[in-house]
Amino acid sequence: MRIPEVLESLTGEGLVLGAKRWAGIAFAPFALTASAGVLTLVGTTLLFRALPTDEAGRLALSLALLEILGLLGSLGLPNMITRLYGAAGRDAFDWPLDLAGTAALAVIPVTIGVLATSAVYDLPSGTLSFLVIGAILLVAINTGCFMLNAHGHYIWSSLLLRLSSAMLIVPGTWTFVAGNSTRLVPLLLFYSSGLALTLMILIWLLSRHLSRGSRRITLSQRLEATVFLASTGMSFLPDQGITAIAGALLRPETLALYAAMAVFARPFKLGTNILSMIMTPELVRRRRARYLNLTLGLWSLALLSSLGIALLGPGVAHWVYGGRYDGGLGLLPFLALGGALQLTVVLPRSDLGGRAPMALLRRLFLALAAVFGLLAILSAFMITTLGILGIAIAALALQVSRTLITYVYWWNYRRSEAS
Repeated sequence: MRIPEVLESLTGEGLVLGAKRWAGIAFAPFALTASAGVLTLVGTTLLFRALPTDEAGRLALSLALLEILGLLGSLGLPNMITRLYGAAGRDAFDWPLDLAGTAALAVIPVTIGVLATSAVYDLPSGTLSFLVIGAILLVAINTGCFMLNAHGHYIWSSLLLRLSSAMLIVPGTWTFVAGNSTRLVPLLLFYSSGLALTLMILIWLLSRHLSRGSRRITLSQRLEATVFLASTGMSFLPDQGITAIAGALLRPETLALYAAMAVFARPFKLGTNILSMIMTPELVRRRRARYLNLTLGLWSLALLSSLGIALLGPGVAHWVYGGRYDGGLGLLPFLALGGALQLTVVLPRSDLGGRAPMALLRRLFLALAAVFGLLAILSAFMITTLGILGIAIAALALQVSRTLITYVYWWNYRRSEAS
């Protein structure tokens, strides 16, 4: 499926008209992937109800480590694909070789990452095997989805990125209907199968929508893409990164409290991912002079959504979990505000990632890395001293810092481009 080329420009249009046009582009991908997000939300919630509390914490840790290892294995290439594939025709690149080469190269960083993980966490061999296989599959899926996305297939790419997580609704529903508890190992096997199925569907779609060309992604381009590894890593730290840090410092039962509440901030992550995949190629293809209306609309949506979750979330969480995780209800305002800030970074990140000079991106990511490095150390201290509340405060502090630094660099870039 392909979104029609309905936009000529949003420059100089009123707020309502601009919002309608962006909604026209985003509606179909958002509707389908929001449905996948709802299935993920419901499936995860049901599993947290069914799993023993310690295994619920280990599930949250395993999935966070999987995404981190998948990011490490990709070496930032999916974001570079938006630039390379998006600027070329659908028959320019030899996508099967690029996809296979990316998966093969991922074996080295993923293996090193899993060895490091085994030294920090007390994980059984089955979980470590899941992390190796799952991370390599995840690298291939992310790369292939960005290939589709670069040519305007937003619906398929957004949907496939979330398909394996959405499939958690199957074991979640089974445990709820049957009234049985479940264990972690079968869930990880099921998740691995979901990743493999997703990859097979993705390869079929790529073969239908892209033709094999003569160009290949070069080694120098792969090395240059590592700057995007840092960029995406910064977005992971307030979410998966904090979960990983807390998993090394706190008991699984305590981590489960945080993970159960973090489920209610998932809509922000879903919206961020969908808008990022749409905005980046759109802004690459359609250069704009003004972003005021789009910025105001994005901030309004984010803050109103945050207020709704902060007010309604505690009651919903108590009802959904049957009071099992009431010890974490006080985290919801922190998580809601952090999620709102995560959503507002979509616009500057998409514009910078799609069009800014690589030298500027390197300066931005070095600044983020320096600040995040200090905050990561501070986060470990807060988690150790404040426990579960320290996780939420640390995540919010990281998100605030990321938002401020990104917007400062974006505003400077926009001013220099206008002059």
